[in-house]
Amino acid sequence: MRAKHFILEYTEDTKWKGWTIRHEVGVKKGQPVRWMAFHDKRGPMDAHKGESSSTESAIQDAQEWILSGGNAKKEFSSSVTIDFNVKFVEEILNGQPDGFYAKIESGPKLFVSKNQYPGYKKGHIRTQIKSDNMQTTMLPMISLTKNDAERAGLVPHGRYILGDTMLNDDGTMSFPLIYQSTVQAKGDIMRLLKPALTVAVNRNARGE
Repeated sequence: MRAKHFILEYTEDTKWKGWTIRHEVGVKKGQPVRWMAFHDKRGPMDAHKGESSSTESAIQDAQEWILSGGNAKKEFSSSVTIDFNVKFVEEILNGQPDGFYAKIESGPKLFVSKNQYPGYKKGHIRTQIKSDNMQTTMLPMISLTKNDAERAGLVPHGRYILGDTMLNDDGTMSFPLIYQSTVQAKGDIMRLLKPALTVAVNRNARGE
């Protein structure tokens, strides 16, 4: 008899992009494989659960759920700013924070180009000031409309790391965006050690 709840027994964990995917093992043929996915910083009490037809499907389904932004709210009430981090400049833009174009499509997936194509937004420079020493850093950003952000499936105030690079036939690069967490307040700072972006929203426009 299968247990009603599974946490540790007869399961295996797969670590993926800061998340844990826990799935059943030894399931009889024809029975669904139950799985759960939770961010490593929050633990299994905040897990999303599902069922798939096989172990491979369970891992893939969990990854797709993570890529979608998990169970975070995805409604916007104002336009948004996509703020890129230092690692994005260093590893994707080769140290040059300007002179690029980008767009975000459903998935969500980020596209980056040196040339302007339809739907691509020109990157602009924003100045980030550290409150402790007032040091300034020049970082890139693009703007999206409310509708663009919702169509892409982005999470308001969401932090995303970039997945593996794909080189496209038109010379552009694309990256799956992997949801990590949501910025809870202005002082909620998390240093992501990989190329990443934050979906910045005007909190006053959202009544926060």
